Amino acid sequence: MTRVPQPMAEVDIRRLLAALPAGMPVAQTVSGWATVELDRAEAALSTHASRSNPVRSALAPEDELLGARCRFVRVGDSSLLLLEPSTEGRLAASLARFGEGPIALYAFIDPSTIALLGHA
Repeated sequence: MTRVPQPMAEVDIRRLLAALPAGMPVAQTVSGWATVELDRAEAALSTHASRSNPVRSALAPEDELLGARCRFVRVGDSSLLLLEPSTEGRLAASLARFGEGPIALYAFIDPSTIALLGHA
């Protein structure tokens, strides 16, 4: 049975964001979903989407830290980053041990904030 990718629970997101430096403003968070195959995971999402909220997707830059090919997926107001192994790295190890599911939380920070941190 295929698990349908879904965003992390709010309580998990708040717990992970608490680990960021104090006062770090996060513009958006996106859950990273580990999958063995990007197209299959996107198709699973499509079967649960409605005609009024179709799945929209776009390739995203690879995540070298996890060793993953990435695809940004949006359904209505929800966003996910589907992650497929591109190396025998962290993502592949996680899939082998835990199977498909949430593996990462990407916190997008406003570029002007990053510039300010560089001058501190």
